[in-house]
Amino acid sequence: IVLTVLARRQTEEHVASLNAILAAYPGLRAVSFNSYLADDVLLAMLPLLAGIHSLGIAGYQRMTAQGIEGIAAHCPLLRKLDLNNCEAVTGAVLARLAQGCPRLQMVDVHRCHRLTAADVAQLGMHWRGLVAVGLPRAVDDAALPQLAARCPGLRRV
Repeated sequence: IVLTVLARRQTEEHVASLNAILAAYPGLRAVSFNSYLADDVLLAMLPLLAGIHSLGIAGYQRMTAQGIEGIAAHCPLLRKLDLNNCEAVTGAVLARLAQGCPRLQMVDVHRCHRLTAADVAQLGMHWRGLVAVGLPRAVDDAALPQLAARCPGLRRV
């Protein structure tokens, strides 16, 4: 079962409905939030998402490091994570995420402008099993050979 949440605003009723859906479907494996999601709402939902394999929170420019670190604390089975355009993503945040989500195979950090070439090179140290990664355009090509050397299964950049 895949749940995609489309909403332009959050109301208490909206959040309560989401929590009810998440609680009713413990076998949910993929969730994508295609709307603004505040950290406090995400953090409240994360215990219900412990078994998911795929999480999309792309475009949350107001997401903080606390929200991303909450994912690391509650979603150890993640294999795919879309953080595209999340301003809070830094090398340090990814390192903490790697500790809690060691099984990640696909991570999208495209448009995460705070990442440096050194941060990208370190992705392979965190997740040697990466098969696909979306990278910021500003990252120079010098980081790619290091990433590829550390991730022998990498197929898509």
